[in-house]
Amino acid sequence: MGRKLSRKRMKRRVKRTRKSLQAGGALQLAPQVTPPPQETPPPQPPTSPPPPLPPAELHGGAPKHTSLFQDAYTITLPTNPERWDIMIDQCKAANIDLKKWDGVIVNKEDMDKLIPLGVGSTNFRDRMGRVFNLGVIGAFLAHRNLFYHITRTGKGKLGTFISEDDIHILPDLHEKLLALEPEIKAHAADWDMIFLDKNQRTIEGKMVSQNLMKLDKDMTGFKNWGIWSYIVRNDSVEKKILPCMEHMLDVPDIQLAKFADKINMYLIVPSLTYGHPLTAPKSIVTVNDSV
Repeated sequence: MGRKLSRKRMKRRVKRTRKSLQAGGALQLAPQVTPPPQETPPPQPPTSPPPPLPPAELHGGAPKHTSLFQDAYTITLPTNPERWDIMIDQCKAANIDLKKWDGVIVNKEDMDKLIPLGVGSTNFRDRMGRVFNLGVIGAFLAHRNLFYHITRTGKGKLGTFISEDDIHILPDLHEKLLALEPEIKAHAADWDMIFLDKNQRTIEGKMVSQNLMKLDKDMTGFKNWGIWSYIVRNDSVEKKILPCMEHMLDVPDIQLAKFADKINMYLIVPSLTYGHPLTAPKSIVTVNDSV
């Protein structure tokens, strides 16, 4: 064990400590080490899932739409709604905002009204008084009525897509027309009408490029049949097309062929639309004739 301090030494030490405190001394404590302040990480923004992609981006970009037409119509009879249903389903798949244009039904009771409309009497009645061609007349009037409508509603727009209700439209129609636009601009910039299909056996014209034919004027009535689907330049309707259809000389496609020297008409080759297997065998003209 350690040696004990004597009582005298103990008294002397206590006395020195008391004097030191009275003189302002302080106890010497072991220095305390203050830990360095911990760095607080900067606030992070709350995590959230990325916004959903718009539908167009999910399908590889914005929906494609040709600049050749801004409006689209199908001529159809209200008495045959199933034909319209087929057309609207096809056009939805092809991203075409299709509008319905009512066809014209001509009855025998209406014949007296036809001549003031520019329909010559020999178009619907022979010398014996027998009546015929009412379906063809209805088709002519339906296309012409739509042309008049375009002169009122199509100003400021380049073109209008027009079809009858028995064609087959594929979903990639816009993409194909987009691919053809540079060719049309280079070789058919003066177009008034662009046909997407014609009766192949009756086509007559001059190929101006790989996929474009300029149709010839024909006075025989046996060339360039078909008016099933086409694009019309809106500005040309009033200035060039309607003056050639003021009077009905023939069925609409054959009549237009008579004026190919005044109306610049082109055909896309090969065809972009086709006769629909369900409806083409019974055209709107045939349906109209049976009314």
